[in-house]
Amino acid sequence: MWSGWLGWRRGCRSWMAGSLARLLRVRYLLEESSRMELERRAALAARVEEVREGERASIRAGRERALASICGGGPEEEQLRQRSMEWRSAEDAAQRERQLEPVARAAARRVAEGREEFLERRKERLQVEKVLEEEQERLREERDRRTQRDLDDWFGMKDARRRRDER
Repeated sequence: MWSGWLGWRRGCRSWMAGSLARLLRVRYLLEESSRMELERRAALAARVEEVREGERASIRAGRERALASICGGGPEEEQLRQRSMEWRSAEDAAQRERQLEPVARAAARRVAEGREEFLERRKERLQVEKVLEEEQERLREERDRRTQRDLDDWFGMKDARRRRDER
């Protein structure tokens, strides 16, 4: 897409094509900027989800250790203290995971908004690209018609000179 813009810029024969080429470049830069923002938002959402998954794993591990201390041998008081610590650790992880839930929803919402913005920018760029291509095609047709008209005039003048010289 970028190399096409450079070709259009060099081949511009009208102010409209030049303006469209500049507009296309601006649209391309805006699209690229929104794509990078979308990637940043998606990475943040992925990181939040990764932390949430870590908290869920911590919950499972804490509860498993608490249950294992019930089945394990040893002094009763030590088991009770260990079980309480493990269970408390699991509950703390659950609380942190619950706190991360609205953050994850907000991050997902921002990713969706970023995706919509990116797609809107892409649509705008493609529209300008299409108009620019149509303008280039119009200019090409105009140039071809002018070339053909010049050839027709040249051959017409050649025939007229030849007929004039024959008299």
